[in-house]
Order: sequence, then structure tokens, then C-alpha cells
Amino acid sequence: MPFIPLLFVLASITLFFSRRRYKAIESAEPPVVVKGHTYSDSVDETELQPLESKKVEHVRSACIIGAGHVGALTAVVLASQNPHIQFSVVDNDAGLINAWNSDRPPVFEPGLEEMFQPRKRKLTNLTFSTNVHAGVAAADLIFLCSEIFSTITIDEKERLDLSQLESAIRAIAQVSTGHKIIVQKSTAPCGVVQRMKKILRKTASPSASFDVLSNPDFLVPGTALHDLLYPPRVIIGHIFSEDMSPGALSALKKLYIPWVPEERIITMDAWSSELGKIAANAFLAQQISSLHSLSAICESTNANINHITQTLGLPQRVGFGFGSSHLQTEVLCLVYLARELGLQQVAEYWRAVLRMNDSHNRRISQRVLSQLSGDLTEQKIAVLGFTPKENNNQYSVALGLVRDLSKNGVKVGIYDPFIPADQLENTLRASNASLETVTVADSVETACAGCSAVILHTDWETFGHEKVRWQGIAGQMQSPKVFLDPYGVFDQFKMQQWGFKMLQAWALTCIGGNIIDNISNNEPAFNQVVYYLIGAALLQVALSPPELWECRPRFYDSEAAATMSKTEEMTWVTWLMVNLCLHEISSCIRAIDFHRYATLMLTGVFSLPLCPNNEEKKSATLVLKQSILEYSQYTAHILETDPSFT
Repeated sequence: MPFIPLLFVLASITLFFSRRRYKAIESAEPPVVVKGHTYSDSVDETELQPLESKKVEHVRSACIIGAGHVGALTAVVLASQNPHIQFSVVDNDAGLINAWNSDRPPVFEPGLEEMFQPRKRKLTNLTFSTNVHAGVAAADLIFLCSEIFSTITIDEKERLDLSQLESAIRAIAQVSTGHKIIVQKSTAPCGVVQRMKKILRKTASPSASFDVLSNPDFLVPGTALHDLLYPPRVIIGHIFSEDMSPGALSALKKLYIPWVPEERIITMDAWSSELGKIAANAFLAQQISSLHSLSAICESTNANINHITQTLGLPQRVGFGFGSSHLQTEVLCLVYLARELGLQQVAEYWRAVLRMNDSHNRRISQRVLSQLSGDLTEQKIAVLGFTPKENNNQYSVALGLVRDLSKNGVKVGIYDPFIPADQLENTLRASNASLETVTVADSVETACAGCSAVILHTDWETFGHEKVRWQGIAGQMQSPKVFLDPYGVFDQFKMQQWGFKMLQAWALTCIGGNIIDNISNNEPAFNQVVYYLIGAALLQVALSPPELWECRPRFYDSEAAATMSKTEEMTWVTWLMVNLCLHEISSCIRAIDFHRYATLMLTGVFSLPLCPNNEEKKSATLVLKQSILEYSQYTAHILETDPSFT
């Protein structure tokens, strides 16, 4: 038993050092967790103090994943407003990155070149790269702006492709260390923030931690840069949880504070922010489809869709349907969400919005084709402007329009001044459509040469009278020279003088060319009255004393007009007839119900000499005065909004 004393000695020594270590630990200030927050609990019962946080409170470097429309424009604006922060836009598409690093941006937005090119030369805090991992590793805050597309047609089972988004999340998890803030801006179904957190929790390194926020964009294609610079509100959504860092919200807010008033920055739960973003664009799509349904009714009645939009207080342009991938995807997200929740009627409602949009676009193309005579395979149509909105053309209205025309055998010439010809040709080839009859032109003149019809797809100034010699182009075209101007930006009278037949989007009927022939084919009986009226009006003008015309200013005052003498009334009725017949008819009866006013005034003018007694004369005079007053009030309104009316 000689080993027993030795074991006893060793045990005593071990106990001695263990006791000393225990005392040392006990005398230290161990961290403890109280209600989810870390504090230092000192032995001498001093006040609890928070430990130093490793959370991101001040962003020094930010990475934007996705060099598409939203990602690149967001980066340009953020970099210009936060010169002390380094911004890096990363994307696996080398062609897209090379385009952003070139002298010409790959997307068109009003004001982008003026803003981006100077920044590119002078601002060193914005870069574009294909090295996604390096951009993510160096960033404190990461914006997810990956494009999300639907892989469906309307009548198939909805399935949203989130592969690009999930690929970006896994790339973040793979290279991240420390703490990072991830901001979801991509179009995605509700619940994607929660899904992102689960993926990061499963795949990220234990040394990495994340705050995931939602910061939806409300950009309208074509005005996206303006929307970013002057946002009506900035929404930040987050999931309430114990591991949520208040500093993450503050860090994201600080990026917007330099140019957005703080009261416009609104925080809410992530689900509401995600659904709110979808709803905003879905409501816009719904409004567009609703107007298109009304325009279809206007085609079959005497109603004017421009008057209806004026009544509703909406912009008076009803042209093509929406083709933005954002609007299309947002509505599909609602269809998908409603179906997953078992709300079939809701899903059908939003699916109908998409069907109406497609129906309207097909109706326009068919009406253009209906104006052409002979073999359609011998006809050619020019489409001016392909897309002012997206670098992605999957849902481009122009692409759908070209497909419809091409299916009917028509040759189509496309010209877009802001998209290089090779890029446009690649887009057409990638559309998986049979477009052998489609060619890309390098000028308006080349696109329109030999065409029977022209479709103005975008209302750019590049196509206006000042930039293009339409009179010369008309001489190079074939009959019937149909011109579709859905935006109403062209001077219809000039275009008709040059031989074009103007096709209005709201009525989809041709006006122009031989005006008398067009009118006579529609309302022969009324035309006879018009002919007599023109002759009588011109005769009255020749016989009227010049001093009577000096009362013209009184005409625009309804009270003064009510006190006119009979001679003045007759003079002004004549002036109205001349104005209506020579001006309104020649300019395509724009924005006025010609039949109503002309009929009322004709009744008054020609019935006065035939009235057998004073009572009937008074009645006819009242009709005449009422028509004058209504027309004067309407004309006064037109003069305020359109001085060229005079």
C-alpha cells in the first residue's frame, strides 16, 4: 500500500488548485442574460451595464446583389447621397456588368445618363463587379435585388421561381463572418423574409449572425429614378424577435436620411411590408385593366374614354396594356398566395386582371391589322420603341405585339433609339418565339420604309415632329398609311395633311386621309347638314359687319354671353359653326361632343325665322342660349388647359 499516501497527496494538490481557480472565477464579472439582453453583473452590486455589441450600427460598405433595373438604380441614388459609404453592385451576368461599366447604361430611365455618367467619372464609392463573394464578404449591409420571374402562363398552375433569390442567400451564408444586415428588395411572395432567416440559420457559419429586413421598392418603370429621388414613403419591415437588433433598423434608416424626411420612413412588420409592396403594383395593374375594359365598351357606344378618365380624375392616356415584369409578377404573387391560402375566388379575381390585359393588347393588334387590305404576308408594319422600362423584356408589351403581328404573317420592322440593335436582336432570339419576319432597323426612316402602318409604342420626343420628317416618311410608305398614336402626342391635323390615317387607341377607328369620305361613310344624313352649314356660315361671315366681331372676348364669359343681343348671338353662332366645322372636324373632333352642340345650335339658328309665334321663338332662343353657354364654359376650360385650341 505504498501508493495510497502518494494518491492522497496528489488529490490534495488538485483540490487546492481547483479551489483557487473557483475563487478567481467567482471574483470576476461574469456576463449573464436578462430578458434577452446581455449585461455585466459585478460582485459588488454595481449598476448593470450592457456589454459591447457586435451588431452593425454604422454602415461603411454596402453590397447590392443584382444589377437589374431596381438594383442598379438603387445603388446609383444611394451612392450619390452617401459619399462616405462604399457601394458595390454584383451580378453573375458578365454582359450586364460590362454594360454598366461602359459609357452607356444598359437600361433607359429619364435622367439616368445625366446622373450616372458624372458619378462614374468622379464618384469612387460605386463599383460594378461579377465577384459576388468578394462583394458580400466586404459588406456590412447587403441589398437583395435579384430578379424573380414566374414560370407560368395564366391558365397553368402558378409556380414562382425563387431559385435566383435562394442562390443569393446561400452565397451570403457561404462567405459571411461576423454580423451582417440583409435587406430584401426583390419582388417575392409574402413570407420570404422568414424563409430567408431559416435558410441562413441552417447554412451559415456559427460565427455569422444576421438581421433580415424588408425594404420594398415602389418604382414605376419609366419614372424609377424620380421615384427614388422623391419617394412619398420608405417602408422598412422586420420580424419581431428577441435576436432582432434595433441597430439594424437605425443603420438602414441612416442611408435614406440624407434626402428623405424622417417622417416618411415607416417601420412595420415584415408581412405587411411584403404584402403592401405587392398590393401597390397590383392595384396599378388593376386600374390599367379596368380602363381597358371601359375602352372596350366605348368602342361599341358613343362614349369617349378620355372623358371617362377625366371624370375619374385619372390621366387621359389609355394606350397599351402593362407589360412590366414587375406588375405581371406582383399580380401573379397575389394569385399564388390566394391559391395557397385556399382563396380560389380571390385568385380568380386577380387572374382576370391579367386576362383583361392580354385581351386588350390583342385587340389593338387586330384592329391595326383590320385596317390593312390584301394579302397580309405582303404587308409591313413598323413598331417604334420597344421598351422604355425594363432591361428584362420577358413581359414587354412590344414583344407580345410583335408576336401577334408576326403570327398573322405580317413583316415587322422595329426601331428603338435607346437599345443597341444587337441587344434587341438577342432579346428577340431569346423570346422563344418564331420571329423570322421581324427585322431590327437603325432609324425611323428605315423602319417605316415600305410600311402600310406605324405603331407608336413609346411617346418619346425622339419620334416627334421636331426630330422626324414625317411628311417625307409618308411618301415612302404604302397605303393606307395607318398611324396608331395611343398617347395623343402627334398633331393629328398635320399627320392627316401628310396622308396618314390616324388610329385612336380609345376608339380604335381611323380618322384622316380623305376626311369627307370617312365622314360620309359613317353618317351621310348628318353630312348634308354639315355641308349646308359650312356654306351658310361662310356667307354670313362675308356679310357680317366687322364691328360685330369685336365682342369676341364676351363669348368666354357665361354671364356676358347671356346678355348678348340677337345680332350678336347670330354672329357668334356663326363663329361657332365655323370653328366647329373647320377646326374641330379638321382636328378629328378632339375632346368634344360635336353632335350634341352642333345639333342644339342648328336647331336654334334655323328655327328662329320659322317660328309662328313669340312663345316658340322664346323656346328656340332658350335652346340656342343654353348651347352657347355650355359650349362657352367648356371652351373656357379647354383654353386654360390647352392654349393651342384657339
